Amino acid sequence: MIPLTNGAGRVTQLVPNRGSFRGGTYLQIRGSGFSEHQFTLNDPTKGNQVVFIHTTSRFVLGCDIITSDTTSTIIFCETQASNIPDSNYEVKVKVDGKWLNDDKPGTFCGGTCLFYYRNYWTPAISGVEPQSGVPGTIVDVCGMPQTIQISRLSVGFDASKREISKSFLGSELCEPFNIATNELIGAHMSCDGVRCSGCYKCQPATKTVGSWNSSFIVSDNGRSKREKGSYLVDGNDEAYTFQTYADVSTISPNSGSKMGGQIITITGRFFTNTIAHVTVVVEGTIK
Repeated sequence: MIPLTNGAGRVTQLVPNRGSFRGGTYLQIRGSGFSEHQFTLNDPTKGNQVVFIHTTSRFVLGCDIITSDTTSTIIFCETQASNIPDSNYEVKVKVDGKWLNDDKPGTFCGGTCLFYYRNYWTPAISGVEPQSGVPGTIVDVCGMPQTIQISRLSVGFDASKREISKSFLGSELCEPFNIATNELIGAHMSCDGVRCSGCYKCQPATKTVGSWNSSFIVSDNGRSKREKGSYLVDGNDEAYTFQTYADVSTISPNSGSKMGGQIITITGRFFTNTIAHVTVVVEGTIK
């Protein structure tokens, strides 16, 4: 149970009040009396804090404050993922170390401020093609993004409609636009009046070798989920949607004694500088 103390602030509205159960929804908490101290690193009691409390289990989730956009009348925060696809949470706010008072009429949306996690509002990824390549390989991300707009650079962009605001491979961006020309690399998406589906192309920023999961964030909805059929499993039993590998260009010399002992040089791209992470197999023998 969160201890509440008196505070002068109040919350009047949540915008939006529903979003993806995978989190990533940019939530506006509108009201008054929020903290004036957004960047006080030396005093942990200053600033705003937002938590979600499950309406039945009382499980608590955070909502990560976006300090650069927050003012005394509006708090911006990014929702965290919920383990339950369809669940309801009460929203509570702490201002400069004091929780806004539940007992004061009108403090929270005239009664209770609720945020609704919904599977229906969660964009989905059904697959990534190709499933592997060298770092920087352009990929097709397919699924149900619930929009056909890809960022504000889209031709004919309509600010009143949802957009794919960010695309990721792993923790790094997957850029849907050509950096040199600002033109869309490619997309084929459509809406039937109920749901939007299709594919868009993006180029991953990651330059390292590994197994990665793709995701994107849709404005007003939040982060995408991955359909079960989109998962692959790597040698470490980790689920992924795209895998990057090193590119071997030459092996010199390419022949030697069958008794072994030949030193060879392997050249290529995207190798690692950490020897412990390198394994070379010749004729089935690990070197």
